[in-house]
Parts: sequence; C-alpha cells; structure tokens
Amino acid sequence: MKGRLLVWTVVLCLCAVCALAACAPVEEKPQEEDQGTLYVAMSYNIRTIATDSNPHTWPERMPKVVAQITAYRPHLLAMQEATVLHMMDLTPALEEEYGILFTGRETALWAEGNPVLYRLDTFVLVDSGTFWLSETPSEVSKYTGAACYRICTWAVLEDITTGQRLCVASTHLDHESAEARLFGASVLKQELSNEYPLVLMGDFNESADGVAYASLCERFTDAGSGLNEPSFHGFGSVTEGLPIDFVFVEGEWTVEDCCILKESGEGGYTSDHYALLAKLWLQNN
Repeated sequence: MKGRLLVWTVVLCLCAVCALAACAPVEEKPQEEDQGTLYVAMSYNIRTIATDSNPHTWPERMPKVVAQITAYRPHLLAMQEATVLHMMDLTPALEEEYGILFTGRETALWAEGNPVLYRLDTFVLVDSGTFWLSETPSEVSKYTGAACYRICTWAVLEDITTGQRLCVASTHLDHESAEARLFGASVLKQELSNEYPLVLMGDFNESADGVAYASLCERFTDAGSGLNEPSFHGFGSVTEGLPIDFVFVEGEWTVEDCCILKESGEGGYTSDHYALLAKLWLQNN
C-alpha cells in the first residue's frame, strides 16, 4: 500500500443509539454462510460546516447523523466533508463502537477529511494511510487543475472471527473540474493496492455517465449499478438525476443489495447528500 504520509491522523473510537429507515438494518454481527461473510458498508457525505445555514446547521443535523449511523450499524463507514469540529461532536456519541481514522487534506485544523470508520467488535486495524489525488500522492499537495486539495484515506482491517483481511477506502473527487476528477480516478487506481478485497466509497461529484466513473469501472465494480435517483439532494431541492456517491468493490465480493437511504425531510435532513448502504458478501479464504 502506498502513500503513508499523514497530515495528522486521529484514531478514535465511536458508538450509539436509535432510528431511521429505508434499507432494513441488519443483524448485530456479520453473517457467515456458504457464500462467505456479510458486511454492511455505508458511504456518507455529512456536509462541511463552512457553508452552514439555517435550518440545516451542524448542531441541528448532528443528532440525526448519529441516529442514522446507529440505526444501521455499518461494519464499514466512509465519510466525506468531515472536519475536526465534526469529529469533536461525534466522538462522545459514538466512541464505544467504532474506530476512526481521520486525516485533514490540508494542515489547517478546519480542513476537511474523509474518515474511515470500522466496527471494533468486528475488526482490528492492520495498517492505514492517506494519499493525495495529485501529481505527488505521498505529500500534502493539490492537482494543478483541481479546485481543492483532494485525498483518499484507507485502512487494512482483519476480521476478528475469520482472520480475513480487507481494505476500505474513503475519497472525494473534485467538484469543479472533470479533468481533476479523471486524474483523481487514475491516482486511486494507481495507489490502492489489490492485495486485499477492497471497498472504495465516496462522493465522486459526477454520475455514471462521467469520465472518472468510466475510468474507475476499468478496475472496480459499482455495487449500486442501476440506481437511478440522486444521492445529492441539496436539502430537498434536487429531486431528479443520478447518484454521485458510490460504493465500489474489488475482489471476491458478492453484492446482496445497495440502496440510497432516503429521508422524508419532515424531521430535518441529516445532510445535503443521502447516505448509501451496501450489503456485501465476502468469500472466506
């Protein structure tokens, strides 16, 4: 695995309580059957604090984010647009159940990151790192044509019960430049190891008709292929379109289901994105 330089990395623990619906929550532990072990993976852009406005401020949304995570209890969780301020609020609510790896994409404390979270009752951490989606992935840097610094944070995990190892990664491609997204996709393919079965999740800022998506599909498989409703909704203002958030897999995975966790909006949105939830079977080695 390449790109191990971290701007700053915090390994925390997280836990929970309570509700929401769409895809049904799964059992407490991964199921083991002939086809392997079932893991639940969630990709969740929780929206940066920088552009907060009423009635969707982070203090209003935070309890709903916690409720959604703890309703589904994913074994693997990838967040985008999280900052240290988000983590400071989320940690007390979630600290008993999850380990978390967070690296800011820049050196400023308020810089966004793409945390990787994993269930402590399911996995132990083997290795982790962060690389930049730039010409120099191993150092803090920005691709020439990108609007922002962009990163990918990854973790190699070992299942406590089966001993199976897998890799989970969280990323966020550029929101302005298709060229930068395509370059970011090429870095992801270059830097992410194929040594272990992989789950790559994130906000890719383009739908399945984009060039970066096509590039990623040269190596990875879209677990939610065929989803035909938007994952970005802009707090209810976007009702048509395709997902821009994806769960990609590589290796001996079988996809049982992948869905968008749509909210009614009546209780207030958790973010300007819906979370994605995938149920994935991994063949036991």
